[in-house]
Amino acid sequence: MQTQPILLAPKERLAARDEPLLTIQGLSAFYGNLQVLKDINLEVQGGQCLAIVGESGSGKSTLSRCLVGLHHNWGGQIRLSGTSVAPSSSRRDSDQRRRIQYVFQNPYGSLNPRQTVGASIAVAVEHFSGGRREQVNARVRAALERVSLPSHYANRYPNELSGGEKQRVVAIARGLVCSPDILVCDEVTSALDVSVQAAIVELLRSLMDDGLGIVFVTHNLAVVRSLSDRVAVLDAGLIVEAGETGTVMDCPTAAYTKHLMAHTLEMKP
Repeated sequence: MQTQPILLAPKERLAARDEPLLTIQGLSAFYGNLQVLKDINLEVQGGQCLAIVGESGSGKSTLSRCLVGLHHNWGGQIRLSGTSVAPSSSRRDSDQRRRIQYVFQNPYGSLNPRQTVGASIAVAVEHFSGGRREQVNARVRAALERVSLPSHYANRYPNELSGGEKQRVVAIARGLVCSPDILVCDEVTSALDVSVQAAIVELLRSLMDDGLGIVFVTHNLAVVRSLSDRVAVLDAGLIVEAGETGTVMDCPTAAYTKHLMAHTLEMKP
């Protein structure tokens, strides 16, 4: 299937790989007076996947929400291609909001049951770029085809889709239709069976080949090994270990990482 050029601009992204797409420096986040993230420092390059792993309550989802501006109470710096962004999405400009897209864990609550799939995806196009109806519809069809779904799915309603199709339609296709630079995926495979997880991983790999940077938040270390280039391990809001995925997972040095690995079922690729 031919990749639709209106979704991604791989040549431009790959040409800029020397500079990180996303830089996180000294990020500390709070809920009231409670500090939940402590001095986070990470980078994401174009065409690469950074996995954020840790147990429930480690701060993974808070970090992902900070990146897209949904959690406002944080200090430090987040930079997109060298330019600092505001903590709140409402204070970021339209282009900054477009460049970082969030894929939520639960696709079921993200769809209006009375709207077609195409109408739900079109909302993002109309918000960021507008255009005539035929142009919007063309982008919707291209987004569906990019996530390996027939374009006629645009006419279906949410109750006509499987869980895996909802995740691809609602979460990934709706994010891609904005032509982002960074896709933040928060536990996107957690509610899917193994075969559907594998399909999602293959899709994300192909998007990385086009130059997309991915932040993949998960507790599923088997998926991390098959997808990510680098991994950061969070424990109680602190990065206790970070590095290339193979090195961290095969030769962990932190006691917490060793604990995670010891309690993970290994699966062959």
